Amino acid sequence: MTTVKTAISLNKTIYHRMDVMARRLKVPRSRLCAMALEEFFRREETKALMRTLNEAYAKPSPPEDQAALKRMRRLSWTTVKDRWGEANLRKQSLVNVSQIFTVPKGELGRRIGRLSAGRLQQILNGIRLLTEPREAE
Repeated sequence: MTTVKTAISLNKTIYHRMDVMARRLKVPRSRLCAMALEEFFRREETKALMRTLNEAYAKPSPPEDQAALKRMRRLSWTTVKDRWGEANLRKQSLVNVSQIFTVPKGELGRRIGRLSAGRLQQILNGIRLLTEPREAE
């Protein structure tokens, strides 16, 4: 990897914090800056991807997809309506595979339940049903 030298201006507080952190991690300050920038770029790219995905999923589905989704919702409700207590959750919960959003791992709290391998497989099958290409009906 080719490196390029550059000069940056920092306020004293940030400079001193950087110096302390670089010593603690046993890396040069320039490497610490590069690490921080790499992390910043990764986070910004993730945010941009999330915005793109959320915009794409926010758009209304075509009428033919709406009919298929309605059938799938009916089937999924029938599948889960008698199994509320399965994961030992305090409240009734439902996995809606037609409305999936990504959440950064750091924003998750403590674990509140655990699904069986069979139930997890049903969820994954539902996601595949919605996302894999299929023949027109």
